[in-house]
Amino acid sequence: MIYDNTSTKSLCGYSIKAIEEINGVEHAEESDADDNPTKRQLIVIALMVLGFILCLGTVGDMEFHNTWSVWHTVRCVIGLLLMAAAVPVSGDVSANDVERLLPRRKR
Repeated sequence: MIYDNTSTKSLCGYSIKAIEEINGVEHAEESDADDNPTKRQLIVIALMVLGFILCLGTVGDMEFHNTWSVWHTVRCVIGLLLMAAAVPVSGDVSANDVERLLPRRKR
């Protein structure tokens, strides 16, 4: 079997398509998976970044003024809650996972 060298991607005289055919792999011109993030992923990134910035800014403010107050604690807790809220929003945790981790009490 002779393969031509007309492909722009060639390796030692054999095209990539020919090598994949020899190895029994289907040739894919482009990936079917889209590399752009989904809206859900963008929301998760925004929640994580906002929570991290809030916590970091609060600790920086505390270091600058050398005081820690209830307001600093509240802002840090809110930042941590924003970061924790990113987990269920991401969709990586199913209802079965939550039920397994936090079983309901029977009355």
